Amino acid sequence: MRYVALFAFSAGLQLTAAQTIYDINTWDRTKLLTRASDPAINFVAKGAVGDADIVVSDTTDYQQMDGFGATLTDSSALVLSQLKSKNLANYNTVLSRLFNSADGAATAGFGILCLSLGASDFSASAYSFEDTAGDSTFANFSLDGAPAYLWSTLKDIVAVNPRIKLCVLPWSSPAWMKSPASLNGGALQSQYNGVFAQYLFKTVQQLKAKGFAVYAINPQNEPENPNATYPTTSMPYTQEAVVGQALRPLLDNNGVSSVKIIGFEHNWDHAGQYPVSLMSSAGGSFAGAAFHCYGGAVSNQDLSIGWTCRILLQCISSFNTRECHKICMQTEVYRIHFPNKVVYMSECAGTIGSDWWSDIKWYMDNVAR
Repeated sequence: MRYVALFAFSAGLQLTAAQTIYDINTWDRTKLLTRASDPAINFVAKGAVGDADIVVSDTTDYQQMDGFGATLTDSSALVLSQLKSKNLANYNTVLSRLFNSADGAATAGFGILCLSLGASDFSASAYSFEDTAGDSTFANFSLDGAPAYLWSTLKDIVAVNPRIKLCVLPWSSPAWMKSPASLNGGALQSQYNGVFAQYLFKTVQQLKAKGFAVYAINPQNEPENPNATYPTTSMPYTQEAVVGQALRPLLDNNGVSSVKIIGFEHNWDHAGQYPVSLMSSAGGSFAGAAFHCYGGAVSNQDLSIGWTCRILLQCISSFNTRECHKICMQTEVYRIHFPNKVVYMSECAGTIGSDWWSDIKWYMDNVAR
């Protein structure tokens, strides 16, 4: 019954006296999105609560959900474009199943799509939108540095779902702005902080000219990732704050004030440090923070005081009070100081769990809730 309730809520169904669930999954995968025999769920007068009772309250509001989605990398755009060339009907079906929320029970109905600004670790070649060294006026700026199939695939996705929210962020700033001068690894030189903000603004403008309205932008993907084998840029919170503060008025004063600036975009383990310091120093420019799941625990991200207290009790019961204090302080400090800042779980892919059903439960408990 617990799973049925989660499915009903995730599908956004209206609660009635007798409600029908059309498709089910079972823990052992013997049934996946399988049409059920239309069992009714009957709501009754409130009585004593039993172990298997589901109590529905429409008087309590929890967090607002911006949506669920995925990232359109260069590699995924290539795969989709190749499918389009080989079998247009199948291509249209795939896009509809991914992005058309009205396409039956099996559709993912994605409403958010992330896009790398320039090359990522899923690109065939390294590029930015301004590879001319020293061109701080952006005379040679062009989105055509990206492969053409990226834009054609994105155009088709927007045609399927015109309301999709496009979130964009760079894996690396242009190489000539960095030390060393490479897209892979290194750091943004401080003298280019303002120029980089203009680069990000120029990207938003050019995407709009192509027909792609940006919903949110992040100055840097994984700013604490120094990996030099693919496009990355190390960026301390002090620098991200400066870039965000320079970018905000550019957006506000040039017809794209609705674009949100999201900070951090990295792992849970520093949830009480980097994003807290970033919001403390530049909160007026940033709408909130985004998190990845590859380091730390979900408790570091969670903003619920009730959840913090539950973590505290678990820590005390395990006698690991030092670790408990560290986790709870990181969680609570963000909640107390920034209760109105948005929180995004923006990347959690390629994780390895114990079994399929345990993974499903973990994602429902910690990512999709």
